[in-house]
Amino acid sequence: MRMIPLYALLTPLLSACQSSVPIEIREPAFPPLSAVEVQANPKAFAGKPIRWGGSIVAIENKSNDTWIEILNQELDEEGRPQRTDHAFGRFLARAGSFLDPAVYRAGRQVTAYGVLEPPVNRAIGERPYTYPMVLARKLYLWPDYREHWRNRPYHYDPFYYPYYPYYPYWHRFHFGFHHGW
Repeated sequence: MRMIPLYALLTPLLSACQSSVPIEIREPAFPPLSAVEVQANPKAFAGKPIRWGGSIVAIENKSNDTWIEILNQELDEEGRPQRTDHAFGRFLARAGSFLDPAVYRAGRQVTAYGVLEPPVNRAIGERPYTYPMVLARKLYLWPDYREHWRNRPYHYDPFYYPYYPYYPYWHRFHFGFHHGW
């Protein structure tokens, strides 16, 4: 009897578990830095690798690159920004190419991996603000859950009890026989 090597059995199984998220986005940058630390002393952290993410606030296409203003939020274990009201300030991500504002629109979630550049002074409304600038080597635009659910034909099983319109008053035909109602 011929034995199949273990790696021949495990290779298809392990390849099915691979994520489509790039490794730079999944793995945290070392040392981990927060936007608050960088804003306090921006020159000390220039050139350091960074992985930050959050919700897009605005996008601005320049002649040679694109600047994305991002509301910095905490990332989960895969690098996706968590949908919370707690934010760590804002930062700018500079991409070296044209990014379509219809795709990279306000509210979408994005994670940026790159190096810190000198900060940029701008205003939020009338208040001056110092933005940490990230030269993005990788940008990952996360899929929009609302679009995912909108394209599905059914959102739930109508006979699953929390969604049943007469719950907890079951219809007599759910029992398969008449209960004398």
